[in-house]
Amino acid sequence: MTGELTSVWREKNKPTETGRDLLARLKAQRAAQISTGRRKRAQETEPLDTTDLPELPEGWAWAPVADVGSVQLGRQRAPQHHQGENMHSYLRVANVFEDRIDRNDVKKMNFTPAELKTFELTPGDILLNEGQTPDLLGRPAMWRSDERGFCFQNTLLRFRAFEPLDPEFCLLVFRHYLHAKRFKRESQITTNIAHLSSGRFSTIEFPVPPIEEQKEIVRLTQEGLASAADTRILLDSQLADAPRLRQAILKSAFEGKLVDQDPDDEPASVALARLRAAPSRATPRR
Repeated sequence: MTGELTSVWREKNKPTETGRDLLARLKAQRAAQISTGRRKRAQETEPLDTTDLPELPEGWAWAPVADVGSVQLGRQRAPQHHQGENMHSYLRVANVFEDRIDRNDVKKMNFTPAELKTFELTPGDILLNEGQTPDLLGRPAMWRSDERGFCFQNTLLRFRAFEPLDPEFCLLVFRHYLHAKRFKRESQITTNIAHLSSGRFSTIEFPVPPIEEQKEIVRLTQEGLASAADTRILLDSQLADAPRLRQAILKSAFEGKLVDQDPDDEPASVALARLRAAPSRATPRR
């Protein structure tokens, strides 16, 4: 996530807008929304300290997560929400895996129309595990369905990228942070469960390349991941065939099929008969 993947691409392509310019435009849009009251809860983010961060390619910029998308903690479960006139399905941490949402076990609770506006999922939303074991904290997946009325519980954080950022690129950044244990460094651990608060998540550094380069990174990464998946399927298939292959090799070995046969060689049946006819040697006494 520091530009190595697209270094050759950058030599041949000049972006229409740098990541730094894009970030400035996003900040201006956000400031306008705050001033007009369209985002009453939004606040100015603190400047990001980039002293210890990796150097980015020319045209890229570092930003806190809150400058590139909105962050929302899910709705808390409570007995009064277990029934009502506006029951909606909701996702929890047990439904969200890395790059995969499992809807086989989905529960429901009551969301008022006002709450639905806050917690309803839309395509492109990224859900991250807020409460998890330390090594799985922040495990992200994208909501890709057009189905309406799905919400999320407070064991999850929702990140909604500001336009025109590519949500697929944002997902790749968060998947990288999961494996790099970046979320773990921001965790607050209670017993065996780590928590990633919306406040801490919002201040994590985020690399902002030009939009065109974001899309190229997504394309190259998805190609690489698909190739890796195909390789794994092949290896798993070969591993599954290993016992059968081993048995076939042993069978061929004892049938003399592993090496070319010399017609002048004495047949095994003749050699065996000759050995049986030979007088046995007495075992010498000690």
